[in-house]
Amino acid sequence: MSSRDLRGLDSRVCRSLCLIETAHSLSISVTTIASARTRNRIPRTASASMNVHTAGVSVWGMPKIERLNSKPSKPAPVALLLPGAGYTVLGPLLYWPVLALTRAGWDVWSINWHADAQGLLPRDAGQFVEDAVSQALHEMPNVPTAVLGKSLGTYALPHFLDWEIQAAWITPILSEARIAEAARRASDRHLFVGGTADPTWRPVEISKSHTETIIVEDGNHSLEVSDTEWHHSATGQLEVLRRLIHHLNPPR
Repeated sequence: MSSRDLRGLDSRVCRSLCLIETAHSLSISVTTIASARTRNRIPRTASASMNVHTAGVSVWGMPKIERLNSKPSKPAPVALLLPGAGYTVLGPLLYWPVLALTRAGWDVWSINWHADAQGLLPRDAGQFVEDAVSQALHEMPNVPTAVLGKSLGTYALPHFLDWEIQAAWITPILSEARIAEAARRASDRHLFVGGTADPTWRPVEISKSHTETIIVEDGNHSLEVSDTEWHHSATGQLEVLRRLIHHLNPPR
């Protein structure tokens, strides 16, 4: 796997995340990528100055709100998964938490926005995620009591900042001012995970916060460590996942 994950990331952050996460995700096939380019995208000819909302109507397609488990036979706590632009729920950092929560009796939902995120402009990312979250909250049976966000999904941190939930944010875009500000104000209900080789991970932004932080030395935006044997990355991710799942679903 390539180690060229997010070097040189600047104002093109959202487009870069789409390309990088797609390359790193184990779940994105050539067919999926091709279909993602043709479904629910803003036309290439769209004005660069177009806002997310025009006359109160979103210019984005409607992301799919998906239940990731069978419908529970009895009331169950709801968890909401907010994946990356190209890093899907089948990527290891999301797949195992979904499995763990499902087996623990949670009703787990996710937003499939991968096609819509193609071509997303950085200035529109916050509103794009906010709209998608609002749609999910409308469609889910109950409000979530656990939230897990990865990369693009961490734009939802300001929305959930004051909610009584357990939340974990993997590779938050701390280079984005609104996310960094929310992260500094977050309580210990929020967990942050990042890698030192990911330029969007800026731990100085949350050095005085009250949150738990997990740092992967030399980890990139997929928390993989380049120039080492594959199992070193796998072992490191396993420990991260153990702590993350414990945070989202603590013993009762």
